[in-house]
Amino acid sequence: MRGRAPFVAFALAAACLPAWVGPAPITCGAVPGLEPLLRSRDVVLVGEMHGTVESPAFVGRAVCLALAGGRAVTVGLEIPVEEDSRIRAFLASAGSAGDRDALLGGAFWQEPSQDGRSSRAMLVLLEDLRRTARAGSPVHLLLLDSTAHRGGGERDRAMAGRLRDAIAGAPHELFLVLTGNIHTRLRQGVPWDPSYEPMGFVLAHLAPRLAIAALDVAYTGGSAWICETPQPASCGAKTLKGRPDAGSIGVTLAPAVSAEGYSGFYGVGDLTASPPAMAPTGHDAPHAPVSPGGVGSPSN
Repeated sequence: MRGRAPFVAFALAAACLPAWVGPAPITCGAVPGLEPLLRSRDVVLVGEMHGTVESPAFVGRAVCLALAGGRAVTVGLEIPVEEDSRIRAFLASAGSAGDRDALLGGAFWQEPSQDGRSSRAMLVLLEDLRRTARAGSPVHLLLLDSTAHRGGGERDRAMAGRLRDAIAGAPHELFLVLTGNIHTRLRQGVPWDPSYEPMGFVLAHLAPRLAIAALDVAYTGGSAWICETPQPASCGAKTLKGRPDAGSIGVTLAPAVSAEGYSGFYGVGDLTASPPAMAPTGHDAPHAPVSPGGVGSPSN
């Protein structure tokens, strides 16, 4: 497959990064099944297991392909709006070490307990968006989360509301949204709460005319940066068991939205843990295995 080698190369580069990102931009190559989706949808909700290299890399590749196909793009991220001024300053900057340090000085990156959203791979994605925007491409960023909402349905409703308002303000843009895979679901209910209304479900009801696809990540194994409890000591690179639906690299759409609320999945092969951008050296080794049932836990 033509698109696989560049995707894997970028994943490996991000996995090996120190706290900063090198200057070389990623190569825009094909991802099987992705380009038709980018042409035909208003919104693509990309579900992830937080703290991996591959999901932010997939979004970076999707941005590249969408721009190459002539679409303006807004990237939505599960980062608190309280970080907006720092992130926008970074995106407008030259990307120096000082610019990076100013970005990482935000509370989001400095939290003692890092659940994977502030990973080195996320920093790679922001750096790639910075380069792309400064080159003149029509790419924008939307922060969806808020420190005012720590969990539960209120948080999902707030994220859906921000996303709906942004779409209304840019109706011709493609919205690529990366969040924990519980939030992306288009159906009501999760295993621990049948009444739970995920962000994707709420958005579909707030804006029923939107063409939305919700993708879950499918992987054959590997590792992810996971916090097993709210205590910082529980956070680390954990080994994952593969999923039975992992299939091949690329996007596979189902004939209809699944019972879990997904339009399909994107296969990435093995996942690679991405430690926090501010993690000290020596925090990269996988620990105890985590089953696929750990994907989309309430902390996502």
